[in-house]
Amino acid sequence: MKERIVCAATVAVALLGGCGDDEGSGGGSTTSATTGSSTTGQTASGTTSASTTGSAQSTSTTVTTGTSGSGGGPTCTQAREDALGPIESVSTGDVLTLENTGGVATLFIDASAGGVQNQANNPWIYVDFATLARVEVTDVTADADAAWDLAIKRPVLRTNSGDGGYAGSGGAVRLTKAFDEVTEADAAATFESEVWFDEKCNLYTDQTGAIATTFDGWYEYENMTVTPGSGTWLVRGGDGTSVFKLAILDYYSNPDGTSGMAGGRYRVRVADVTP
Repeated sequence: MKERIVCAATVAVALLGGCGDDEGSGGGSTTSATTGSSTTGQTASGTTSASTTGSAQSTSTTVTTGTSGSGGGPTCTQAREDALGPIESVSTGDVLTLENTGGVATLFIDASAGGVQNQANNPWIYVDFATLARVEVTDVTADADAAWDLAIKRPVLRTNSGDGGYAGSGGAVRLTKAFDEVTEADAAATFESEVWFDEKCNLYTDQTGAIATTFDGWYEYENMTVTPGSGTWLVRGGDGTSVFKLAILDYYSNPDGTSGMAGGRYRVRVADVTP
């Protein structure tokens, strides 16, 4: 049995953050910036970003935001801080290379952030796919650093772009192709940057109440278990030039690559497909 939620409320309420579960509280508190009783999911053009969330799905309103939102920026700094819950310390989570063959690496990334109950007191982990290493930045200094490509905190992933990272020119897009079928030619796809707010700085949220990032819909949720969805992600690096293909294999990985019990510990495949 995977990491479970203990709560007297229904699964739908738990998913929306009533119990502080994996799927509903990946960043900081989103209460002050959510868009009312309905949650909204951001979907990027060229993606397949539907997430299965059981009964919670019926309480959600999914909208396509793309580039129609304000993009936040300096005008939504307070709402963004409320959403991210920035911590002024560097993550102690490991980024380990389990295998690296022919330019295709399998990584273990510990984005557990102290577990469900302690995530508000722990920072995001920032990863550089070029070096396959953790970037030594805090949630505060990360905004001035284009060296990282992907930030992760439990089930929420964000690119170094837009509202996700002010210094970066990154982005992401989901392809329906299998990982091995993705080539440099696919890097010409249209990438979406992070757009988290509308013109009034209301936060776009996914079906669980978490920030709706460009990775919205990367997993399916059933029986309180996170299962990566199909397809392959393209991630444009914070430098705005590098492109990587990414397959998320496991959310409950052990450091040796085997499956375990604790959530927020990823096993992924990544390879550079920069044209």
